[in-house]
Amino acid sequence: MMEVKTMELSDREEWLKLSRQYDKFIIEMGADLRQWYNGNGKEDAFGDYMERKISNKQALMAVKEGACLGIAAFSFSNNSFSFFAVEGNAPFEQTARLLISSVLSRLDTSREVTVNIMKSRALLIERQREVFRAFGFEKIEGEFIENGVKMEKWRVKNTAFSLPCLINL
Repeated sequence: MMEVKTMELSDREEWLKLSRQYDKFIIEMGADLRQWYNGNGKEDAFGDYMERKISNKQALMAVKEGACLGIAAFSFSNNSFSFFAVEGNAPFEQTARLLISSVLSRLDTSREVTVNIMKSRALLIERQREVFRAFGFEKIEGEFIENGVKMEKWRVKNTAFSLPCLINL
């Protein structure tokens, strides 16, 4: 049975391994992986970011039989998702819905909730968009750069999201 757990510092390698599965999408967009992982003077290095999120209990991992199926990190102060990835061989929709609903249950659902999604057209990233859309998220026009990677901002204004999104978790 799949479950969600709050990440611990001992889970950092699993997070880094999952993030590396998305490297090909970053490269396809022409971004510099060094900036993504090492920071750029303006934004944190990935290792520092992971440690901060884990220490602040703002990182969740979907697991089944001890295996990492996906990770979502979030920010209480920004009321947002700050990292979202599902392992390539995991049951995507089930894992994504479980992570999204788990994060939403921790955020202030009376306020707008946002998520940044890579501007990639890769199937895995398109699937992320579909699942967030099912929770009522909509793309905000424009794009921006985060650690050298083109991103889109998505938001849900009324986070009284549809209960059918939670069925079959």
